[in-house]
Amino acid sequence: MSPVIGQVSATKYYVGRVLFEGNTSYSDSRLRSILKLKKPGLFRVTEFNRRTLKLDAISLRNFYISEGYLKTNVEESYVVRESGEINILFKIEEGERFHLRSFHITGDFLISKKKIKKILGLQINKPFDPVTINNGFFVLEKEYKKLGKLYFSYKDSLSPTFDVEYFIIFDEGLTVKIDKIKIDGLQTVNSTTVLRELKFNTGDIYNEEEIFLSQRRLFETGLFSIVSIYPFKSTRGEDWVDLRIELREFKKREWLSEGGLYPIQSTSEGGEPFPGAGITMEWRNRNIFSKGTRFSIKNTLEIPISSDENVITNPILRFETIASRQWLGGLRFPTTLKIFYEKLPELQVDAERLTRYGLDWSYHHKSSEYSLWRGGLKLARIHSSEVDNQTQEQKQSFNLMYRYRKVDNPITPKKGAFFSVQHSFIWYQTNTTSYFYRTEFDYRRYYSIRNSWVLALRMKIGWVSRIGGSGIEVPSYDKYYLGGSTSLRGWEQHLFKTEIINEDKTSMGGNYKALINTELRIPVWGRFGINLFLEGGILEDYLRDVKSSFKEWSEWIGWDGGMELSISTPIGPVRIYYAVRLSDRNKKVTPNIGLMYAF
Repeated sequence: MSPVIGQVSATKYYVGRVLFEGNTSYSDSRLRSILKLKKPGLFRVTEFNRRTLKLDAISLRNFYISEGYLKTNVEESYVVRESGEINILFKIEEGERFHLRSFHITGDFLISKKKIKKILGLQINKPFDPVTINNGFFVLEKEYKKLGKLYFSYKDSLSPTFDVEYFIIFDEGLTVKIDKIKIDGLQTVNSTTVLRELKFNTGDIYNEEEIFLSQRRLFETGLFSIVSIYPFKSTRGEDWVDLRIELREFKKREWLSEGGLYPIQSTSEGGEPFPGAGITMEWRNRNIFSKGTRFSIKNTLEIPISSDENVITNPILRFETIASRQWLGGLRFPTTLKIFYEKLPELQVDAERLTRYGLDWSYHHKSSEYSLWRGGLKLARIHSSEVDNQTQEQKQSFNLMYRYRKVDNPITPKKGAFFSVQHSFIWYQTNTTSYFYRTEFDYRRYYSIRNSWVLALRMKIGWVSRIGGSGIEVPSYDKYYLGGSTSLRGWEQHLFKTEIINEDKTSMGGNYKALINTELRIPVWGRFGINLFLEGGILEDYLRDVKSSFKEWSEWIGWDGGMELSISTPIGPVRIYYAVRLSDRNKKVTPNIGLMYAF
């Protein structure tokens, strides 16, 4: 028997060797990929914990059961070496493999047998997989509760032979309807504001999907910190239920202040975010005039983190007045109206300031849990050194955006996908009127590999072009920019494309952008990780030059690679990175800092 190690101890032990005994169907490497306790790697050591060891043994047994080895037994043990490392041994008795010979489903069926078979993953002559079946019953129960079958139940059994004969008996129960709707917890919010967000009414068939949707809509009002909707027995009969809605309101009026380190929105609408420090003061009324309208006044001061000696004299100032509501008349039409004033440093003119003010009206619609549509109209006046005689330029734009995001964690994603497309129709008015359109695609994919490593990929393509042959060129504050901690780390912020003006290196944007990022994120120890990255970009004013830049990629022009140390914090990862331009590896690049992951 291995020595006992207390769960609370000043001495920390780390995993050494991880061994298996008795596994004939699966290799050691396949079984190690299931475990939380890992043997030492190049960038990894794992702290030993007896509870995790027990959970790993359960995970191994569940894996074998999901592969049809229903009588598998796993025993775990460990030995402490003189060096302090822990050697772990899993003894496995695999047993025989069970296969599904036939299955029989009896009872009433609102859902077809074909769909039931698919949901449960039943495949004749394939290994019998009770794990997938149990997960399928959870999905099946949700499907029945969409049809009013609140009391759906089932019984299953199987023959005790290696060729499994599987029996399922369904009891769909009564079709349940909604009787009374009761609301608890309202203080300042009118009950009408709650009722209009509901997707169900008295007399409707109970539909759990519509209940979850109603719960989400109530959260989206911004009025409530807690929303719970659940059924309870009605006095009307067994086929009726009452629904209770329990709410907790946010404080109606409040002053908010927050600050810290975070990615700052670029001065240019085509620029990538960059690290900075900021502080915001906001006054908020969550239910002005008791009409469900949110109103706030917000002031923000932001300072980019940069080696630029002028950065403190060129902070970013933003003043915003925002009103938003979920309804317009009798139509659910979530809209936001923002009046803004911004004082920003110009990217292409050293120590110059850009003033931008106007209003921004936007509409958003969440078509599903993962999909969001946003559209709107933005009217602005711009005071810039680019405009002759320091006059004001008027800019209008109509914007449309679609976003699909299905990732396990929006801040530290390990698996999933992200896609967005943004399109704008823009027109400027000075002495003449000029028309432009802008389109940008952003695709990201995250893969969890080796159980804890993450492979992250991103591709962004964008272009802005004038409609017609006359008028002004694309202004600097609407061009694309690359370089920095969230795009190409081998270049300083916004300095992927530069020009020497008065012996100073000046940022130059482009009308066409292409960006590819690949990153391997490796946890090392505790809050620390190592990220290895390779990335390339193109930034040009003319389409003909884009083709030439693609050819230069074969010579690694426009590419960089490197490594960064990531530190997990309560607000997200902080990164210290070092990158080298692959076409000029002798180019001196100093370590730099990034906030959150690059993408």
